[in-house]
Amino acid sequence: MKYKVNIIGIGPGTQDYLLPIAKRKIEDADTLIGAKRLIKLFRSLQKEEITIEGHFDKALSYIKKYGNKKRIALLVSGDPGIYSLLEKLSKKLGRDDYEVIPGISTIQLAFARIGMSWRDAKIISLHGRKVKNLAGQLKNHSKVFLLTDRYFPPDRIAKHLLKEGIENRRVVILENLSYPDERIIKTDLKRLNRMGGWGLCAMIIEKDEKKLKRGKLFGIGIGPGDPKLVTLKAKEILDNADIIFVPKGSEDGSSCARSIVEAVVSKEKDFKELTFPMTTDKAILDKYWMRAGLAIAKEVKNKKAVAFVTIGDPLIYSTYVYLLRTLRKNFPGIEVETVPGVSAFNAASSSAQFPLVERYERLAVVPVSGDLKKLRGALLEFDTTVLMKVGSKLDTVIPLLKELGLIKNAVLISRAGHKDEKIVYDLGALKDKKAGYLSVILVKKDWRK
Repeated sequence: MKYKVNIIGIGPGTQDYLLPIAKRKIEDADTLIGAKRLIKLFRSLQKEEITIEGHFDKALSYIKKYGNKKRIALLVSGDPGIYSLLEKLSKKLGRDDYEVIPGISTIQLAFARIGMSWRDAKIISLHGRKVKNLAGQLKNHSKVFLLTDRYFPPDRIAKHLLKEGIENRRVVILENLSYPDERIIKTDLKRLNRMGGWGLCAMIIEKDEKKLKRGKLFGIGIGPGDPKLVTLKAKEILDNADIIFVPKGSEDGSSCARSIVEAVVSKEKDFKELTFPMTTDKAILDKYWMRAGLAIAKEVKNKKAVAFVTIGDPLIYSTYVYLLRTLRKNFPGIEVETVPGVSAFNAASSSAQFPLVERYERLAVVPVSGDLKKLRGALLEFDTTVLMKVGSKLDTVIPLLKELGLIKNAVLISRAGHKDEKIVYDLGALKDKKAGYLSVILVKKDWRK
């Protein structure tokens, strides 16, 4: 009779967390293979014992020799599929030669002990492994779970991270989980650096997020569209804000700003959408600004940390400028902090490799309006001119650039920072006049591509 090798996860270390099916498979086995501390749990069953203490080759050679003759139970701590022998064995054995019995992992028990979700945790094992750029991984994740090694215990990890400039982290040490001498220690990297004498340890390392001041509005620029262009400060505030207000152009429309924020924040947030219709009628706009001001002031007065986001920079042709004016006029006591963002024309110049100014050159940022007189004056007077709000006026801008002999000195960047970004260097040959939507034109007198 041919037997299958049972690769059995026995949980974090005691029989309290052993699944009933795992217990039955172990009781039916002829031979137990595993670390000494795992086999010891079942010594009363008087099975043949093969201790391996991490020696994979020893276990494999025994399985290949006796797998068809004996009922073998290979015992692994935690779950076989999480940093365990299953990965190596599955490459050496046929799929019909083994069966996997899952177990409660140390990860599951650790997070359960402190009542925390581990959905968003980065999981790293240092057990018998060398992890490259551990500090870099810590910087890129707000929550990290570490399985430690006797050669790389918690205090040494803390020392290494501090040396790499990582300080603002909360740490939970979970030692000897499920055993009678289990310890859970909450600390930080600096204090952990001075500790020592550890048993079997897991670590949870979290960013010690700064608590935002409540009863305050944060006006945040989130850049032109690419979530990777959102600043670290903006992300930190958005991650910790109680409420995030996002603008949109119509009641039934979607918010581009919200989609950018959702790609950046590390957890679900309370969003409130504010409509600002695409109109130049001041009377209509004032009503919407007042409505927005009232909604934000209410939350600020309720001691909430409130964020209002805007694409690009908050103080460059932004809806935030009008909101700020409304709040100052009608709610002067509200505390406001403005966080800059990457502007559309900065992103556009980078995408096109277009130098805006150097040495003593002068730069003008001009919105394209129906009056071309001011636009003509800026193009003639300044070394570099940024044309914003091109929109449907592309038909009038291109002839003007041709007339002034600047058509070959101009580049159009549409939807800078978005996935469908488009760069047009030959404006004279441009046929698609819709390219003016969400576009910036950069003009430099002494520039040729």
